[in-house]
Amino acid sequence: MGRVTSRYRVVRMADGVADSRPDTLAAAKGDILLALETTVVSSRVHAGATLASVLRAHDVAVADAAAIVAQAAAVFDLRKVRANQPYRLETTHTGTIRAFEYEIDGDRFLRVGRSPDEALVARVLPIPKTRSLEVVTGSIDREHTSLVAALDAAGETIDLTLALADIFGGDIDFSTELQPGDRFELTVEKQFRDNDQFAGYGPVLAAEFTNAGRRVRAMRFTPEGGAPGYYDDHGRSMKRFFLASPLKFQPVVTSGFSSARIAYCDKAANPSI
Repeated sequence: MGRVTSRYRVVRMADGVADSRPDTLAAAKGDILLALETTVVSSRVHAGATLASVLRAHDVAVADAAAIVAQAAAVFDLRKVRANQPYRLETTHTGTIRAFEYEIDGDRFLRVGRSPDEALVARVLPIPKTRSLEVVTGSIDREHTSLVAALDAAGETIDLTLALADIFGGDIDFSTELQPGDRFELTVEKQFRDNDQFAGYGPVLAAEFTNAGRRVRAMRFTPEGGAPGYYDDHGRSMKRFFLASPLKFQPVVTSGFSSARIAYCDKAANPSI
């Protein structure tokens, strides 16, 4: 069951003048509580549901439901509506739609709302986010023997682990060469939603990894007319044709060093990553 909130029209009488505005708070003494104005439902898409079935489940007026589907299909492939994605629906007490929003992914949402002439209009919009640069540090030790475990201990997610491994994968074999005492430091952009909820990482701008006493640095740089990439202290690209860890790995957090951990997708036995 989704979260439902309702808005009422509260008319306040002050100096003989009626001040009419939406209000979710209880009416004060002397206020006149009029009919229900809108209902807002916040929920998630159930498995197997479509946009049309979501609207039907909330008793949206048939004409509005058909218009929403038609307008939305013009800007977004409705076959890509996915289970468990959040949506928000605002309707009047008669079932007339005021607005519908569906979160496509972590960066975009579909919004169908009313234009000034009351026509339904659909748009795909970016999710508002704030961005900040943060420094992340960590180290390899007996309790955190892998890059995954070290970044997890630093409060970060697997996405940052993969980004760091991708940057240094041509110089360091993260499956065999990590040792206690290895450490790293990186500057990365973090993104947050308007409620301060973490919403993912932007690019890593600079990174340093000390492995067995050898320090490797990488800086993000975009050459004129080229694509962004990472370069070492001498201006050489960190991109290698042959990687020190040439196989894609499936990160697994385990405890203690081992010489026979299954880390690769092809099930070859290797020390942990």
